[in-house]
Amino acid sequence: MYMKKLLLCIMMLMSIHLLQGQNIVGTVKDQADGSPVPYATAALLRSDSSAVTGVITGDDGKFVLANIAAGDYLLQVSFIGYEREYRSVNVPTQSNLGEITLTESANKLQEVVVTADRPLVENKADRYIVNVSGNIQSAGRDALDILRNTPGVLVDMKGSVSTMGKEVAIWIDGRPSRLSGNQLQTLLNSLKGDEIDRIEVITNPSSRYDAEGSGGIINIRTKKGLQYGLNGSINVNDQQSHVNRGNIGASLNYRNSKVNLFGNYSIGRYDLWNRMEQIRNLENNDMTTVFNSNTLTKTVSPTIRQQYRLGVDFFINSRNTVGILFNGYNNTGKEEKVSGTTSIINPLDNISSALSENFATGTNRSNQVNVNWQSNFAEGQHLAIDADYARFYSNPKQNTKNEYLGTDGALIGLPEQLRNANPNTVDLYSIKADYDQPLWKDAKLESGVKVSRSKTDNDLTYEGYIVSDWQIDARQTNRFVYTEDIYAAYFNLSQRLGKFSLQAGLRGEYTRWESEQRTTGEMNDTAYFNLFPTFFVNYQASQANNFGLSYSRRLSRPSYNALNPFEQKVDAYSYIVGNPGLTPSYTHNIELSYSFKQRLMARLAYSHTTDEIVETSISLGNGDYALTETNFGNSQNLTLMAMYRTPITKFWNIMLMVQSGYLSNKNKGYSSDGIFTQVQLNNSLTITPTLSAEVTGMYVTGAKEGYFEIKPFGSVTLALRQQLLKGKMSIGLTLNDVFNTYIMEGTAKFDQTDYQIRNYQDTRSVNLNFRYNFGSNTVKAARNRRSGIEDEIGRAK
Repeated sequence: MYMKKLLLCIMMLMSIHLLQGQNIVGTVKDQADGSPVPYATAALLRSDSSAVTGVITGDDGKFVLANIAAGDYLLQVSFIGYEREYRSVNVPTQSNLGEITLTESANKLQEVVVTADRPLVENKADRYIVNVSGNIQSAGRDALDILRNTPGVLVDMKGSVSTMGKEVAIWIDGRPSRLSGNQLQTLLNSLKGDEIDRIEVITNPSSRYDAEGSGGIINIRTKKGLQYGLNGSINVNDQQSHVNRGNIGASLNYRNSKVNLFGNYSIGRYDLWNRMEQIRNLENNDMTTVFNSNTLTKTVSPTIRQQYRLGVDFFINSRNTVGILFNGYNNTGKEEKVSGTTSIINPLDNISSALSENFATGTNRSNQVNVNWQSNFAEGQHLAIDADYARFYSNPKQNTKNEYLGTDGALIGLPEQLRNANPNTVDLYSIKADYDQPLWKDAKLESGVKVSRSKTDNDLTYEGYIVSDWQIDARQTNRFVYTEDIYAAYFNLSQRLGKFSLQAGLRGEYTRWESEQRTTGEMNDTAYFNLFPTFFVNYQASQANNFGLSYSRRLSRPSYNALNPFEQKVDAYSYIVGNPGLTPSYTHNIELSYSFKQRLMARLAYSHTTDEIVETSISLGNGDYALTETNFGNSQNLTLMAMYRTPITKFWNIMLMVQSGYLSNKNKGYSSDGIFTQVQLNNSLTITPTLSAEVTGMYVTGAKEGYFEIKPFGSVTLALRQQLLKGKMSIGLTLNDVFNTYIMEGTAKFDQTDYQIRNYQDTRSVNLNFRYNFGSNTVKAARNRRSGIEDEIGRAK
C-alpha cells in the first residue's frame, strides 16, 4: 500500500511538472566568427508550422522560450542576412539547445533597411535599458543632456548622477569613466547623442563587475558597426539658447567576414552660460551676518571640442577575435568670464559688499587605447583578455580680481588680484581576464582577475599681486600626487532549475593607495581588503510574468582630489578644501523586481550605507568658509520605481515612469529623513509614416542628500523628426525645457551656517539637427566587447 501511494505521488508530481511546462534556452552565434547575434528571432512552431511562441535574442545572443508544454516542436531561428536555421525540439527531454550557428546568406541583401523601432525602455534581470538611438530627442544633444532625460535617472547641480536614490558609477562601452565633477562633465559633454546607442542602468551588478559605485552602474553604449560593406553617416547640429552651440560629425564603418574597421570624428563649438545665486547666514558672536552672492558665468571665447574614435576587429577564425580601439577628445580655446557680486548684511570688518571678476582659460584632452582578445575554446567556454591605458590632461588657468566696498560705498584698500595655474593629469592602467566555463547541465562558472593602477598629478600654483609684483601664495600653492593600486578576483556560479535561475558570486578587492603633498612633504597611505558577495534569484512564472530578487555589497571610494588637503579659493569668501582622512563608504543593496512582458516593470530596492561621503561646509574664520567632503555617517534608502508602456492609439504610445523613495540620514550630531518622488511621461506620436513627434514631461518633488535638501524641479521637452529619401535623411527640431523650469535649488544647514543655492543652467534651447546615412544596409551583428579600465576612470574632480 505504501509503495502504491508513493508511486501515485511521483506520477502526480510528474504530471504537474509536465502541465507546468519548461523553458527552452539557447544561444545564437555567427558561424564565421563565433560572435553572438543579437535581435535574431527564435520562433517555436508546431508540426503544422503554426506558431506557438517567439522571442528576440539579447545582446549576448541568448534566448529563453518560457513555459513550453510537453510535445514535439520545430525551432526556427532567423536574422536578416543569414540563412534560416531549424532544430527539432522535444519537451521535456530537451531544454538547453546550446549554440545555434547561423550561416551568412548566399544571396546577400543589397538594400535591406531595418525600420522596426525598439521600445524606449527594456527590462532585464539586473538592469533596464533605455534605447537612445530610436529617440528623436537625442539628436544633437550630449550625453549629460540625455542622462537628464533618462527615465529613473537624476543629475544634480554638481553633475553627479543617481538612480533609485543612490549615486552611480558612469561607464562608457563597458569601461568605467572613474571621473567625477568637472572632468566627468567634460567627458559627457564631449560624447554626442548621435553616437549613443543605448544606456544600460544596472541597478544591482553581479560580482563580474567592479565593486565601485554604491548605487550601481550606468553604462553608456555607443553605436557599433552593424553592416557588411561600407556605410556611414554625416550629422550637423545647431543649438540656440543664451549662447550658441553646434557641431558637425561623420562616422564610417567597413565590415566583411575577416575584418571590421570603424570610426567617427566630430568638431563643434561649445559656449557656456550659467547663473548662480547663493545666500549664506552665518551666526557669529550673537549676530547673524548674511552673505548674498550672485554669479554669472559666460563664454568670452568658445571651447572648440573635437572627439574621435577609431577601432578595428580582426576575425582570425571562427573561435578567435583580436581588436584594438582608440578614442579621445580635445577641447581648446576656452575663455570664460565669471562676474559676481556679494552683498553683506551686518557687515564684517566694515565691508558691505564685494565685487569679483574671474577670467578662466584652459585646455583639456583625453586619449584612451584598448587591446582585446576573445577566444571560444568549445561550446560555452569563452576567454576574454583586455589591456587598457588612458590619460586625462587639463590645464586650467584663472585670473581673479576682488574689490571690497565699505558701508559708504567707497573702495576699501586696493583690489585683491589673484591668479593660478593648475595642470593636472590622470593616468590609468589596467589588465584583466574573464573566463566562462560550463559545468553541468544548465550550470556555468564565470571567473576573472584584474590588476589596475591609477595615478593623478595635480600641480597648483597660486599667486597674489602685492604692491607691484606677483608673489606665490604658499597657503594655496600645492602639488599633490596620488597613486592607487587595486587587485581583484571574482567568481560567479549560475544554475537554471526549471523556472528558477540562480546565481551567486564573490569578488575580492585589495586596495592600496598613497598620497604625497609635495609642497609640504605631507604623506598619507593606507591599504584594505574587502569581500563583495552577490546573489540573484529569477523566477519565470510564465511567458509574461517574471520575478527577481538580488543582493550585493558595494563600496564608494573617495575621488582623487577629495583627498588633497590644499585650499583653493573660489570667490572672495569661499574655498574648496580636500580631506585626506576620507575613507570608503560601504553599501548593502537588496532589490525585488517584476516585469510583465515588456509593458510593465517594477523595482523595489533597499540600501544601507555606512560612512557615506557627502559635501559639507567648515568655517575658516573671518567670514570665510570652505566646502569639503566628509564621512557623514549612515543612511538608509527605500525606493520603488515602476514603468508602464502602452499604446493609446495606433499612432500614440506612452511610457510612464514613477519613482518614489524614503531617505534617512543619521550621524552623531545630525539626522534627517524625507520622501522624494520623480514622475516622467514620454509620449511618442506617429503623425505620418515619415513624420514623428515626442513630448516628454518630468517632475521631481525634491530630495535629500546628506546635509542638502534639493527643492522640486521639472521640465517639458518637445521634438519633431522628418525622414526623407526612404529613411536615409532625417531633420529634427527639439525644444528643450520649454518653460525654463529645470532649476536646481537646494538648502543646507552646517553647524552655525544656513546655506541656500539656486543654479540656473542653460537648459532651455532650440536644437536643429540634420543627419544623412549612406552606404550598405545589410545588417550584421557587431561583436559585443567588454574591455578593461573597469573602475579606474571615475574619481577625479
